[in-house]
Amino acid sequence: MKMIYLVRHAAAADRSEPISDFDRPLIEKGKKESQKMANLLKSQGIKPQIYLSSSAIRAVETAQIFAKTFGYPKSKIILDEKIYSSSSGSTFIDSIKKLKPEDLIKTCDEKRLTICGYGTIASMLFAAKNLNAKKGELINYSTSFDVSRSLDAVVGYAGIVIV
Repeated sequence: MKMIYLVRHAAAADRSEPISDFDRPLIEKGKKESQKMANLLKSQGIKPQIYLSSSAIRAVETAQIFAKTFGYPKSKIILDEKIYSSSSGSTFIDSIKKLKPEDLIKTCDEKRLTICGYGTIASMLFAAKNLNAKKGELINYSTSFDVSRSLDAVVGYAGIVIV
């Protein structure tokens, strides 16, 4: 049986730092958290065989910490810019704005996004298209981080009007 372990990067530089989201590195706390998690997995006899990472700096740093812990060559880590999480969210939102429920479902499946009620959203999009709606307009997007400033469990919220 094949196992896939999904690891999210740990604490990174604050979003208010004067660098792009993509370039935000792990902070010292994040490096320690990543090392702790890598050690925990190793102590349970888990040994990943392939490392695939977003090319965002904090994700690469996390992958490198895991690779070092497991004796995996850093040069063999596969970097894929399509994994970068903000593109997943924007692809999802774009599929709603374009009234394309099939793209919404495909994005959820391909990116393994957890979307509360995406089946309901897809049904609404099919109905909106049948009622001759033309597009969706994003009126607000925010995350729980915007309020709590905590990266422990970030949830995104989008307000989209169908017209």
